[in-house]
Amino acid sequence: RSDPRNFLFFPRTPEGRKAASDYFGRLKERRDNRDKKISLQAGVAQVKAIRHAGQSQPDDLSVIAQPVFVANGDHDLMVDSAHSADMARRLPNAQLKIYPNSGHGGVFQHHEALVPECIPPNQEITMPTDSARPDDVITAYSKSPARTVSAGGVTYAYRELGPKGGVPVVFFVHLAATLDNWDPRIIDPI
Repeated sequence: RSDPRNFLFFPRTPEGRKAASDYFGRLKERRDNRDKKISLQAGVAQVKAIRHAGQSQPDDLSVIAQPVFVANGDHDLMVDSAHSADMARRLPNAQLKIYPNSGHGGVFQHHEALVPECIPPNQEITMPTDSARPDDVITAYSKSPARTVSAGGVTYAYRELGPKGGVPVVFFVHLAATLDNWDPRIIDPI
């Protein structure tokens, strides 16, 4: 049986099929310390939270002053691109990028274009070599251990990469996903 992300994340075009195949290949690079699949209870909680959010008034995003990069594909079957445009419109310091000929996985399909857009202009994209970085700095997602933090009775998993300090970059996971679903071609350079 085919992974549903083939259909939901990538268009059924030759370019989309190749992008899906490449993405799934990159996800296999992480061999150790892989995340457990989410539990049925967590999946049900996600669906309830999504339903609740969809029936609630939109959050006031005008209070977020940090720069935000909002990205989506132009043929997203899961989250219509119009929602991304609305989010960017409501964030005072947002940049919107809709990737062409792509679905929910547009950022994975267009990772080579995405990465430079997420890096501040004065920051290099290349990662430091092993000899040039402190021993405690992890620069590859495949080597980053999963960590957890609890808040309000809920445990959240995260991974920390790169030097300490600066502006953090936050990547959210999709429904029923784990941190391992993020493309290392996006995570490692950013």
